[in-house]
Amino acid sequence: MINLEITEIEAQNLVQLIELAIKSVGSQAARVGVPLQDKIAAAAAGVKQPNGDQPKPE
Repeated sequence: MINLEITEIEAQNLVQLIELAIKSVGSQAARVGVPLQDKIAAAAAGVKQPNGDQPKPE
C-alpha cells in the first residue's frame, strides 16, 4: 500500500489527466483509469474540510 498526500486541486487535476488519457487512448486506458478515478473520489469524500464540514457529494 502506498499513501500519498495531495491537495484537492491536485486530485482534481489528476482526475482530469486520467479523463484525457481515456479519451485519447480509449478502452484500454479506461480499464486502468476508471478504477483510479474511483479511488481518488472515495479518498476525497472521506477527507474533512478545514472548517469541519464534510465535502458535498457530486
